[in-house]
Amino acid sequence: MEDDPQQALSARVIQQVESEATPTSNQVTLGEFTTLPLVTPTLISSLETKLNDNISTLIADAISNNSTLVATILQPDGNDWTSGETTKRFIGHVEINGTDVTSYCESPAFVWNIYDSSGSADTDFYVNHRNDGYLLSLSRDELASGSLTLEIDTAYISETNLYTINEDKGSTIWTTTLATVGDTYASGKKAFQYVQPITSGTYAGDYLVSTAYKDSTNETTTATISHDYAVEFLLLDSTGQYLSSMLLDGSRHGACFGVQVIDKVPYIWTAVYDDSKYYVTRVAYQANTTVKVDNVTKYFESSRQIVCNYDVVNDNIGIRIIYLGQLGVIDRASLLAGGTTLDYSILVTDFGYSLTSQTFQSFTIYGDYMFWNSGNVDMSDERMIYCVNLKTNSLVFSYEWQLTDIATNNEIYEPETVYFDGTNLYAGFNVRTSSTATEKVQYLNEYPLSVRSDTTVTISDSDDDND
Repeated sequence: MEDDPQQALSARVIQQVESEATPTSNQVTLGEFTTLPLVTPTLISSLETKLNDNISTLIADAISNNSTLVATILQPDGNDWTSGETTKRFIGHVEINGTDVTSYCESPAFVWNIYDSSGSADTDFYVNHRNDGYLLSLSRDELASGSLTLEIDTAYISETNLYTINEDKGSTIWTTTLATVGDTYASGKKAFQYVQPITSGTYAGDYLVSTAYKDSTNETTTATISHDYAVEFLLLDSTGQYLSSMLLDGSRHGACFGVQVIDKVPYIWTAVYDDSKYYVTRVAYQANTTVKVDNVTKYFESSRQIVCNYDVVNDNIGIRIIYLGQLGVIDRASLLAGGTTLDYSILVTDFGYSLTSQTFQSFTIYGDYMFWNSGNVDMSDERMIYCVNLKTNSLVFSYEWQLTDIATNNEIYEPETVYFDGTNLYAGFNVRTSSTATEKVQYLNEYPLSVRSDTTVTISDSDDDND
């Protein structure tokens, strides 16, 4: 069912029928429908602007009236301890007057403590965790002496978010016209889906690029492809010029991959498809070679289409489950051992992103932060980029690209790449002068993100008064 204009509804499950003998007959009945205000990227951007403008007012309200500030402890691992469980995660979430301000809180804003049944605080626990910030990982023994509490020290709620983007400080690393990319397999000069720099090893300073080589089951290709789909990885030099390429026979159109350098060789973390199921794999880049999905080690089997990314900071694999709007991460060691449970995940729809009116392009994971971008090639929706704290489920920023330099002489500028290395945000765009132009120019730009410097609290031996 599709409404025009669109509606947002809230509903409650009023009946659920389950059959162990015939699971396909399971039913869920919804009722008590309520119309909600429609959340759009423009609305989220407007709310974010108001938040940035009024954060000082919110802080003042929290200081003068404690009831306006609510600190919540999230427990992604649940309350009950299983026999094999050694630690649990506890995450702080902060709201003022119902507005999420978690990403404005510096690490010392989160004051963790344990109180016993008589109301006495555990001073050692307080000192040991005073600068831990929003995330604690605690053992059962650490929690044995009492109840975990979280208070917020408003002196450390900043008027600046953790990351901010200033488009005026950006620059173009290189541009490449597809007609000049003389790849080994003659891919038909398709747009760059994703670009990532190689920072070390044999190819340090070069770039890996993915393009959709075989994009439909009936497409004719120069190279022999045994599966329904295939992706080509291009190796470009520091100026965007073609060096070599590799085919992955059994992979689908869809931005994102990750690079992990092992023994000076770039290994590509990417999603593959064997004409039946989707998987995550890691494959070494092999110049001018065809690699078949049948010959790679596969992980994270999924009946739904997925794409992936690699987080070099936490050694995690980022997973996007397409059509569900879910982004998450799984520890690499767990993945290699056969694990499929995401350690953290978010729904992009929680941050104003629309699965129906926006076109998702790519994502990247860096530490605790997930970035993604969107924008259809037909220019029908906003050119957006989002940043969310994956652990606290809090929006850091959403930003609509202006791209004044590109837009001056071009009608089409489709977002493709988004990649963050801790300092610079890399953004790739597929650009055409008009909707009828056949020549495609690939832009790779970089934008330094401003990073807030958080305070660290120093506690003396005699300081036992909880700040």
